[in-house]
Amino acid sequence: MSNNIPTMPQNTLKCEGCGAFVAFEAGTNNLKCPYCGNTQAIEASKDNSRTFKFDDYNATQKTVSRLMINCHNCGTTVTLPDAVTSDNCPFCASPLVVNMGKHILTQQPDYVIPFVVNREKAQKEFSQWASKLWFAPSDLIHRINQISSHQLQGVYIPYWCYNTHSASAYSGSRGDYYYVKETHTKVVNGETVTETRSVRHTRWTPVSGNVKLYFENLLVSASPSLPQKTSEILEPWNLTLLVGFDDRYVAGFRSETFRINAKEAFEVAQKRTENAINDAVTEDIGGDEQDIDNIETTYHSTEIRYLLLPVWLSSYQYKGKLYQLVINACTGEVTGGRPYSAIKITLFVLFIIAILVVAFVMIQQNQQHTSYGY
Repeated sequence: MSNNIPTMPQNTLKCEGCGAFVAFEAGTNNLKCPYCGNTQAIEASKDNSRTFKFDDYNATQKTVSRLMINCHNCGTTVTLPDAVTSDNCPFCASPLVVNMGKHILTQQPDYVIPFVVNREKAQKEFSQWASKLWFAPSDLIHRINQISSHQLQGVYIPYWCYNTHSASAYSGSRGDYYYVKETHTKVVNGETVTETRSVRHTRWTPVSGNVKLYFENLLVSASPSLPQKTSEILEPWNLTLLVGFDDRYVAGFRSETFRINAKEAFEVAQKRTENAINDAVTEDIGGDEQDIDNIETTYHSTEIRYLLLPVWLSSYQYKGKLYQLVINACTGEVTGGRPYSAIKITLFVLFIIAILVVAFVMIQQNQQHTSYGY
């Protein structure tokens, strides 16, 4: 890995007016001073199409020195905004021991999507999401609505992004329908009646072949703190908003370094291609039915990018259990863990049973009336 450690000018993250630390203002392209309100424009690099060869990626990328804080509860490693002296982990809400942080040489991201959804908008999105939850405990919505904007933490999550070509050799069987006329007899009103009908059969033929696909922008979370399942719910990301990485976009926000390396993440990316490959094989087999025995897939010409993508996070406890809320700070998509009300579920089930009982009784009464000739 290269030892080139980029440095920023001393005054880059300081207010030109009062000298205080500035922060990136979500939804703009500016740094803003939280004290005097002065803004400083960022000239963004709009070249977001460059990718890197997967095979020699680590050897070509830049590194940067960061002050990393490790959460002793969940293992997350984050960087904090300048001048922050105490904080809680954005993923599990545990206190962070800021003075135990260490400067670590880590890989610099290639691109970043700056925050688009600001803190106030994120708070509204959380409240709207909570109001639509089914079978939520009555006090849960109130609890989430009580999450004030200062309790939301803006965090840049590390992602690996892949472009790759797949070549899949398959074997299986193709089923084609054909119809045979069959004649049978039956007795109707004391008379024998002959009927002819077409009966469907399937002719199976062994098949084999190859399919090739191209996958673009396969995203894999490089953070175990944001599980891949949660990450996929937050999709899609508007990757047209990517800009070349610049420390100024991270100013005022927390950011996490990757803990899942590029090789491990690519295995996850390959799993994400399986459904599309199966569909392509099914289509290539053709016929009316398909039976796939085996698929062997290889990947080649793989390209990679290391991204930082923005989310708003908040954690809350309910009856001793920790839940995490996450919002895509690019699109506003919300997901999160939530408890269920056993009482509400039970009442709903009883309500459905009551409706079925009433319907059954009415049907029985109607049948009795009909049999009596009413």
